[in-house]
Amino acid sequence: DPLVTRTYVEERLKLKVVEVPAGKRIVAGAGTELILRAGSATVVDSQSGGLCDVTDGVDLRKGTRAPGNHLLIAPRDDGRGLLAENQVIVLVRGDYRIE
Repeated sequence: DPLVTRTYVEERLKLKVVEVPAGKRIVAGAGTELILRAGSATVVDSQSGGLCDVTDGVDLRKGTRAPGNHLLIAPRDDGRGLLAENQVIVLVRGDYRIE
């Protein structure tokens, strides 16, 4: 069994503050957590479903306005995420990319 350092674990648990420019997408990896803190964004889903809004217990589908300060989770690495309508700030825990 490989050993994992404390620093590695702390980095994986930390929420990162990510700025997403208007018109760009933040695409989440499997299990990635997103919290929209500022700005307006809509949900990007996949054929398998949308983002899980843990706060309200619902599945958010394409084009739905992302609610602020709600915990959103991407269950799979299949292109789900948020499309920024204007510059947004998102707290992120997990893998992501900006497109």
